[in-house]
Amino acid sequence: IKNKALRTLCLLNPGKSKSYIQNALTAKNNPQLSSALGCLVAVGTPESLKETLPFLKGGNPLIISESIEQLAQLEATKIPEEIKSALKEVVYKKDPGLVALISELATQKGWKDFVKALSDIYPVYNTDETSETKSTLVSALGQLGSDAEIPLLNTALKDNSKQVISAAAKAIKQITGSDPNILLPLNNRVLEITPTYEQVKGAFSREVLIKTNRG
Repeated sequence: IKNKALRTLCLLNPGKSKSYIQNALTAKNNPQLSSALGCLVAVGTPESLKETLPFLKGGNPLIISESIEQLAQLEATKIPEEIKSALKEVVYKKDPGLVALISELATQKGWKDFVKALSDIYPVYNTDETSETKSTLVSALGQLGSDAEIPLLNTALKDNSKQVISAAAKAIKQITGSDPNILLPLNNRVLEITPTYEQVKGAFSREVLIKTNRG
């Protein structure tokens, strides 16, 4: 309730909310900290935005994600270079969730100066668990990048994830105007050896015992 009240107050009366925000920023382990930072961003003045810098650089994912979500509501021209530089630093810290959020923010704001950071960080994500982050990165490069990003996007075309490959193909078309010649992988792949007919037939006459914590 307090978080919602603080967010509402900062939008309706930024001046009156300032003391509450400062208390939340300075108190240790304050549950209203993320809301206070969101308020500073929502107010949108250069001064209020610069007050968020220490927290953007502090490394707390929840606080950073709250700030990013609020930054998405501002016009690109209202976001100072210091904030953009801090977000680039966050990219290089390699948190997949935050990198995905920043990729989307950079795309929304048309920040072409984020291309290098996003390109640099892409090779770090080399597992299937990071497919969503990779596809978000690739999509951002398609929107913001140039021919210089084609080699990286061609690498993404060889990914194991259909989601990443589709995003890479779309990104290449956005940059070059041409569809790449690709073969999308199947959604499901059988990695085990298929049993023989005799093995399948024999399985029908067997009993399967399942042991649980109840016996």
